[in-house]
Amino acid sequence: FGYIGDNKGRLKALCCSLYIMAISSIALAFVPVYADIGPWAPFLLLLCRFLQSFASSGECIGGAIYLLESNPQVSANFSSSLFNASTILGIIVASGSISLLASFDLIESSWRYLYLFGSLTAICGLYIRMQWEDFCPNKKRVRVFDFWKQIWFERRILFSIANAAGFSYSCYVVSLIMFNGIIPLISSISLAQMLEINTYLLMFDAIALPLLGFYLKGKKAKKIMFSACICAAITGIPLTLALKSSSLFVIICIRLVFVSIGIWFSTTFHAWALSLVSPNHRYSLLSFAYAVGSQCFGMPTAAISLWLFKKTNLLSSLAWYWVTLAIATALVLAKTKTKEKINVC
Repeated sequence: FGYIGDNKGRLKALCCSLYIMAISSIALAFVPVYADIGPWAPFLLLLCRFLQSFASSGECIGGAIYLLESNPQVSANFSSSLFNASTILGIIVASGSISLLASFDLIESSWRYLYLFGSLTAICGLYIRMQWEDFCPNKKRVRVFDFWKQIWFERRILFSIANAAGFSYSCYVVSLIMFNGIIPLISSISLAQMLEINTYLLMFDAIALPLLGFYLKGKKAKKIMFSACICAAITGIPLTLALKSSSLFVIICIRLVFVSIGIWFSTTFHAWALSLVSPNHRYSLLSFAYAVGSQCFGMPTAAISLWLFKKTNLLSSLAWYWVTLAIATALVLAKTKTKEKINVC
C-alpha cells in the first residue's frame, strides 16, 4: 500500500491481497512432506504461511477502510463491528471444519483439503471485488518517499495503532487458540472437546460483534477500548488461575469472558484507528501499522505465554504477556487524541 495512493490503485491492491491469499492457500495444499524433499518442506510451508499472513494483514485493514469510507451514512462503530464479524464467520467455517475432521480422526490425512476450500472464498471475493467501481476518484498518488516520510512523521500514532492491533489480535489468540492447547495439558478435557467449544465461541463472537456495534453507535471508541483494556488487566491473571482443576462448565465460562473482552475491544477498533490518520495516507499507514502490530505483538502471544508457563510452571504466567499488553495499550489510548473525521468522500 506504500506505493498506492489513488483509490483505483487501492482497489487493485485489495484485489492483489486476495489473489496472494488464494495462491498461497492452494500452494499450502500441495506442499510436499519432509520425507520427500527434506528441509525444503518446512521452508516452503513457512513461506506460504508468511505470504498468507502478509496478504491477510493488508486485507484486514484495507477492507475495513474501504467499507467505512464508502458508507458514510452508516455508524463507524457499527461498520467496524460488521467487518470484524465477517472475519469471524470465516473463522467459524474453518473451526467447524477442523472439529469435524478431529471427530473422525482425519486431521493428519485431510488437512490439505481445508486450504483448497479456503482458497475458493478468496477467489469468490476477488471476482466480486473486481466488479466494484471507485468511490473517490479524485485523490492523488502517493510517492514512496512521501510514504516513508509520513511514517516517520506519524510514528507515535502508528505505534499507538500497532499496539492496539497487537492487543486486539492477542485477545483472539488467547481465547480461541492458546486455550485449545493448554487446557488438555492441565485437565482431563480433550483437544476434540476444546475444538468443538471453540466453534460455539466463534459463533457467539460473530453474533455479539454487530449487536454491540449497533448498541455503541455514536459512542466514543477510545473510551470503549480503554475500558476493555482495564478489564483485561484486572481479570487476566485471576481467570487463568481459576483454570486449574476446573470443570468443563467453568472453563467454558472463563473462555467466554476472554472472548467477551476481545469483542469489547475490537468492535470499535477500525473506527478509532481511522480517526487518527489523515485521509490521504490511511490505506498505506494503517495497513503498515496493523501488519506490524498484529504480527509482532499479537501473533507471538501463544508462543510467549506457553514458554513462560514451561519455564515457571505457574498458571498465572499464561496471562502475564496478555495483561502487560493490555496495560500498555491502555496507556497508549490515554495519550492518543483523534484528529480527523472518518468519512471524507
